[in-house]
Amino acid sequence: MEEETELFVFHHKTENSEMLFGFTEKLEKKIFQELIKISGVGGKVAMQILSLGVEKLVRAAKTEDNKTIESIKGVGKKMAEKIILELKDKDLGFEVLAKNQNTQKQIFLEESLLSSIKSTLTNMGYNPKDVENILQNLPENLTDVGEIIPYAIKHLS
Repeated sequence: MEEETELFVFHHKTENSEMLFGFTEKLEKKIFQELIKISGVGGKVAMQILSLGVEKLVRAAKTEDNKTIESIKGVGKKMAEKIILELKDKDLGFEVLAKNQNTQKQIFLEESLLSSIKSTLTNMGYNPKDVENILQNLPENLTDVGEIIPYAIKHLS
């Protein structure tokens, strides 16, 4: 049985070596190219980072979730901070959303409502990064403030 697969190849040249890296999606290749621009991140480490998954990596960068990025083999605290700093302001998240219509970020909550929920939870003393992370990962069936706030408090405690 023959099956065709499209690969997006990146030819990575350094002063000491040349390597080819293959990706099944353009977005993976784009993120790889962003990662290898970061000081201390080579091709092999970038591939390790991508093993986390594109969506999880972008979400971790946007929410400044160091622990998730530090969990990658070969990535320490300082490198995780560099990765977050470099990726968090890149426009990669919207591409991930467009790619996967089922992602939790597709919950159609108005930005003002989300902002109000974030404000309420941070005023209650919860860490803003933790609040952001919880709100990014809400189950799709939660669309009402009366459901979201108790859910968030339960998972933040």
